[in-house]
Amino acid sequence: MIANELIRDKAHPVGVLFVTFSEYSMTPIVPDDRHDMQQALLQRIAFAASAKSELSDGDLHDKRAYHSFRQKNYYIDQSLIETWLDDHRVILLVDDLDSLEVDTNIAQAYMLGEFIQNNFLSTEGRHRRAPGDHRRIHVKSLPLVDNYYDILSHLDPHIDGDHEVVCHGFLPGMILGGPAKMAIALKHQNAVKVFNERTIAQREAGVSSILHSVVTGSTEQLPTELQIFLATGRINGQLAKTYSTQNSKTSWVPSMLQFVLEHTHLLEGHWLNDAKKSVVELCNCLQIYGGGPGKTFEYLFGLTYLARSIARLPYDEWLPKNWTLDPSVEVAFNPFDPIVANMHFCSCISWDGLKQGININSGRPTIAVFLPNATSFQTYDVITAYFERNRMVDCLAFQLKEGRDDPKTFKVTDEIRLRFLVKGVPPKSTIVSKQGWVVPTAEERDGFFNESWQQWKPSNYKLSKSSFRQKQK
Repeated sequence: MIANELIRDKAHPVGVLFVTFSEYSMTPIVPDDRHDMQQALLQRIAFAASAKSELSDGDLHDKRAYHSFRQKNYYIDQSLIETWLDDHRVILLVDDLDSLEVDTNIAQAYMLGEFIQNNFLSTEGRHRRAPGDHRRIHVKSLPLVDNYYDILSHLDPHIDGDHEVVCHGFLPGMILGGPAKMAIALKHQNAVKVFNERTIAQREAGVSSILHSVVTGSTEQLPTELQIFLATGRINGQLAKTYSTQNSKTSWVPSMLQFVLEHTHLLEGHWLNDAKKSVVELCNCLQIYGGGPGKTFEYLFGLTYLARSIARLPYDEWLPKNWTLDPSVEVAFNPFDPIVANMHFCSCISWDGLKQGININSGRPTIAVFLPNATSFQTYDVITAYFERNRMVDCLAFQLKEGRDDPKTFKVTDEIRLRFLVKGVPPKSTIVSKQGWVVPTAEERDGFFNESWQQWKPSNYKLSKSSFRQKQK
């Protein structure tokens, strides 16, 4: 996107020099690169500068071409590049520079930094400067798109739907080439392998800390090797790329959360493993299936409720504190026995039918989260309940509306103590409707979703394709 913007600038023509260290490119990192970081960059600049004139289009996508170039030009003198640059206006775009990790001699990292500083950042016409900004370098936040309309307008009008946008965290690069469409980077795969070498107890604590960070944005307890998966955070109110910094909070992209949890090994049969699989299942639904109107909001709500329950992070009356106090409390997602109920879970269309098949038999305190599959399920979208000694002692229900509408149907259920109507366009103050719905404010709603997903409000992603076509006219 930056390159296209620069090329189109007819008034101030600028050359664009693109180099990459990506493992998927034709110039992936080789062992020698980490011994001499500056030489690694110089070789790629020389290759990029000569590739167009010396290589055919077919060779440009062949890793053997770069290997052959290195053999012929094993050492590139810095003065050669500086002479070639002369006083031309050239922007250097470097992809995956963070993959070039410092080996043992940190001095070479400073040499690399000085080369970039002296030849690009301190040279007129070789860096981008924001209007009205008096600094030499303007560092922008991670390029998030504001809403679904922007995705359809500028990226890809053929994406599956808003669920895919939300799943990839409104990040253009993830949406166009996310984990569903390309392999997870090797460094991310290796990070999970390192995590799986920990003890069972450490892995259980690690999974709990992952879900804790989904809600709170804190990385204090998160295993170091997994922090590579964190995507966005807020620094001074601004979205920015972050990992683990003292004054910032982090955010999880659902598709990355799915990959991490899907590939972490826990003790089979343990409730935490089953709960982890449930989070993966909901992430997968969000990413691939969509599920129809309103389902994106329901999946996000279910994910958050499961994360809060597993991490024992209560929230007002939505997830009562007394549900999370017992250290032995378990979490179950859709615990249902079709044999007892004499029907499949997908066939349940009411709470009366669903409760007949509830299957809680561990004897321990349990938080059960139900997200009915049937689109015709009456009144409620999510139902949560607390069990002690296999007996339900409390129950809550939620209906989720992406807009400002009220429910069209309503059925009073005695077992349900409180009913919440959570709206994408909420009232300015909490109200209780004549039917008994508690309708929370935007502040209360966003407080529940907290750090990772509160910015993905329905108002950001809710846009039908028909609405998009009308806006185009």
